[in-house]
Amino acid sequence: MQIIGSNIVGNDVVELAAQYMAEHARLELWIGRHQPALSFRHQFELGRAPSEALLVAYEAWVAFEAAYQTSGKKVDQVRDEREQLKTALGRATQTLIRARTE
Repeated sequence: MQIIGSNIVGNDVVELAAQYMAEHARLELWIGRHQPALSFRHQFELGRAPSEALLVAYEAWVAFEAAYQTSGKKVDQVRDEREQLKTALGRATQTLIRARTE
């Protein structure tokens, strides 16, 4: 949510964050609607994917935000961190998709 509400990352990063959020919702819906109902153990195992994905995205966001602050709030000086954030959001999204398809 912080990424989407931010005005420092650009629309392409906001779109990746929104895709991540959509896949998170899809996974939660899939778990809840799965037929036959998933066992508690399977639900627990699947529940690790959102935590892992969130950690990847969060760490990249924190690194980007810290670099942005350190740069004196100059977006052009945090291009590498911005690309790392985009990559992390993509990886996080793929983690959620894999959880649903494996």
